[in-house]
Amino acid sequence: MKNSVLAREIRHIFADPWLLSLVSWVPLVIFLLMWLIFTNGVVANIPVGVIDQDNSAMSRQLIRKFDANQAILVARNYTNFRAAEKDLLTGKIYGLIVVPVEMSRDVITGKTPQVTAFVNNQFLLMGKVLKSAIMSVESSYSVRIETSKNMGKSNPVFSLALSAASPIGSQVTPMFNRNRDYAQFLLAAIFPAIWQVVMVVTCIISLAGEQRLGGLTRWLGGSPAKSIMGKMLVLGSVFFLQGISFLNVMYVMAGWPMHGKWSILLAAQLMTILASMSVAFMIFFVVKDASRSLSVAASYVGPALAFMGVTFPATDMNLPARIWRSLLPVSHYIDIQFGQVNYGCSLATARPYFMALSAFIIPAVIVFLLGSKIAGAGTSPASPPGRSEAAL
Repeated sequence: MKNSVLAREIRHIFADPWLLSLVSWVPLVIFLLMWLIFTNGVVANIPVGVIDQDNSAMSRQLIRKFDANQAILVARNYTNFRAAEKDLLTGKIYGLIVVPVEMSRDVITGKTPQVTAFVNNQFLLMGKVLKSAIMSVESSYSVRIETSKNMGKSNPVFSLALSAASPIGSQVTPMFNRNRDYAQFLLAAIFPAIWQVVMVVTCIISLAGEQRLGGLTRWLGGSPAKSIMGKMLVLGSVFFLQGISFLNVMYVMAGWPMHGKWSILLAAQLMTILASMSVAFMIFFVVKDASRSLSVAASYVGPALAFMGVTFPATDMNLPARIWRSLLPVSHYIDIQFGQVNYGCSLATARPYFMALSAFIIPAVIVFLLGSKIAGAGTSPASPPGRSEAAL
């Protein structure tokens, strides 16, 4: 490939402000914004309210146990349900704990009082964390009370009293995300999803620029393959740098675990880049309009995060959802990424996902066929000046 083709593509990037933004500062700003949003990593100090109907030493001790939990912040004590309900509905608190009347007396007399908790599950992450924290505090406090009662009766030895209070012990060891860092869980999927959007949109804006300046036929010239490969090489190099950058931030600078091989992960990135560019080129060569191409691309890559199988298991998706997932390059990439960083999977284990990515050779072939057809047609529909900028 002649250097003049590559030099032309580089000049084209610097001549188009929108395109230059997409290959330079826009992805960096988006990635930085996502990082700042999830930088805390662990959900803590979720404000909750408390209604203490017992108002005893035991109930106050239980409330202090709730407040001591990392995830819970007892923000306010209420005397009636109306005020608590108002704050719960307006988002001032995300949960409400109600300690029943005569709880301490029921505990002493051997009855089982019920501590009621209301959790705002509209926010799934906070609702899940809050529910788990409340159940953990209640469970540990119940065991403590039973242990104290047993020591005062027939088991003065602490170990025996504890065993009688909780005959079956359990040990839960978190794997792959030991600190339960939701940033590690979400950003590892959000970054590739945004990356795919940036790749597809950038390719379409670049092609729209070619169409606006002189038409696709003029750009493709006498060698469509050389023109297409030159643009893919220049843009693909930029995309590869972006991919390496977010991997470096997550698994080098942030120190998140990386148990696999970098070579496998980088090879997956290269194939994802080629697949994403092939789909973007195919969309534009078929639609031949910047605005409509971006609309089609948005429908295609916009919901990628939901179909990647991270926030919702792919195994539980219905058939149409699984088919749509298989059409997204980043879905196969994320399987390889998680397989490497979490499990250290071998190349043989990752082979099915590489094979799925290699299937995107089909749109690549279609791109070169369409490019040859457009170059031979001698005409190319041209968008009005400024069309791609308005679409962006």
